[in-house]
Amino acid sequence: FWRDSETLWNQTIANTSNNYIAHNDLGKAVLQKGRLDEAVVHFRKALEICTNCPEVYNNLGHVLARKGDWVNAVTSYQAALRSWPTPNAHNNNNLGIALAKVGKRDEAVEQFREALRIDEDYQEAHCNLALVLLELGRREEAVVHFTVALRLKPDDAKIKAQLHQLGVEN
Repeated sequence: FWRDSETLWNQTIANTSNNYIAHNDLGKAVLQKGRLDEAVVHFRKALEICTNCPEVYNNLGHVLARKGDWVNAVTSYQAALRSWPTPNAHNNNNLGIALAKVGKRDEAVEQFREALRIDEDYQEAHCNLALVLLELGRREEAVVHFTVALRLKPDDAKIKAQLHQLGVEN
């Protein structure tokens, strides 16, 4: 029955009931193929079966973000964060990105700071925090986070360009 992941999970769903893992994994498989609406259907079906599944909420948040549905992505990422058993910097970073996209920059800053409290070397969170701080007019703080991000990933051309644009030599 295994030709690829999609075939496997379709077969599993056909032969089991209330299998949130199969719906979640089928959602991931069709998401990888760019079938976003179908992925949403499977992630939502998984959440009907398992209402406290942080990975599924996170996956739903990812697909909603890819669709540009940032309001619902925020809701999904918040649910993932609430149900995740241990602190996870990636979840806070994801929520921060979504909050920034819907214009909730102060809340986004809080999420990026929490991500960095969990993992101070999380380069992407430093970059995301710096970008939002720039939008808030907090240039000096942004420069600090861009500088740390560059230290963590010295060959990152985007960060170098951002610092150069801010008049900071790197």
